[in-house]
Amino acid sequence: MADLTVSNKKIYVLEKYRPLISIYDFEGTKLKTMEMPRSNYLKYQKLVRPPDYLQMTPEDKVAFLEDNYVDMYQEGDTTFILHQTYFSENQSLKERYILTIFSNGKLKEKVLDIKPLNFSLTGDVYFFNETDSGKYLMKKPLSQFF
Repeated sequence: MADLTVSNKKIYVLEKYRPLISIYDFEGTKLKTMEMPRSNYLKYQKLVRPPDYLQMTPEDKVAFLEDNYVDMYQEGDTTFILHQTYFSENQSLKERYILTIFSNGKLKEKVLDIKPLNFSLTGDVYFFNETDSGKYLMKKPLSQFF
């Protein structure tokens, strides 16, 4: 399990290594399992780093880094998920943040240009905005990402 969220008197459980969301009631009865289309960015696999991992190039290290779940938000029949993934660029490892929207059997994905912290209770995305005068906690509505 990557995480769970509660919405409309149901518990939504996101699996870590498979694109599945299971829905339960508060008695623990499984109501439904929703299979999401595979992501263009997520690996969906448990990875084991080899003994020589620290000596590898960033390009080779990426293959052994798991995707990280950040947060999940449920609004009606639509699920919003934030993930952190990694890629290699200019001989270094870089983080990439993906916003996934799953609704009506379809998956939309957006690579974010911010480092999200989590969702607010109303579905806004919290992040830090860093300027010359300091770091500020900001939030951005989901509607501004698509």
